[in-house]
Amino acid sequence: MISAPTDSLYKFLAIAGVVMVLWGAAFPWNKAYEARLEGAVLRADIRVVGEKAVQLKGQNDELSRQLEAANDESLKQALRAKKRDLYIQLIEAQHPVNIGLEKVKVVDEANQMYMRIGWISVTGGAALTLIGFVAWYFRIQQYVDRDVKAGRKPDSSGQSEREDQERTPASRVAGESSATPTPNSGSRGPNVDAN
Repeated sequence: MISAPTDSLYKFLAIAGVVMVLWGAAFPWNKAYEARLEGAVLRADIRVVGEKAVQLKGQNDELSRQLEAANDESLKQALRAKKRDLYIQLIEAQHPVNIGLEKVKVVDEANQMYMRIGWISVTGGAALTLIGFVAWYFRIQQYVDRDVKAGRKPDSSGQSEREDQERTPASRVAGESSATPTPNSGSRGPNVDAN
């Protein structure tokens, strides 16, 4: 199993930043794409239902003109009943349009939120990556590279064997008090081989 790079805070920041950039580039854009598709389907449904509502409104207007032109009371009564039924159908046709418009609004807001999350994640991840890698290089790796070039073997703390040997006896004793000596190291400190 892969474990987090906890040996250096800077390395951890750099790798966490790379993960944030990758996540921010993939997940929010995928969700935004899905939201755009859903919005397109809703808009198509609204257009179809809206066209039906326009047809019903045209029929309602035609019945209103016929009602004004009618002279016979029984014909007026039949036209009023038909107009009432048509008006109910018109309201029923407009209701899904109103619901669809609200759904489109919510989907568009979700799309904008996903895009904001993506940009924040990519920007924050890029900043963490830059800070992590720069600090890692200038605070740790630069010294390790210098020691390797000089032929010294750096230990896990970034100190070389030569620096450990060049320490004063007082600082060597202080270093020994914080670490227990191993059988091979004797009294020379924990990071020096007994040769």
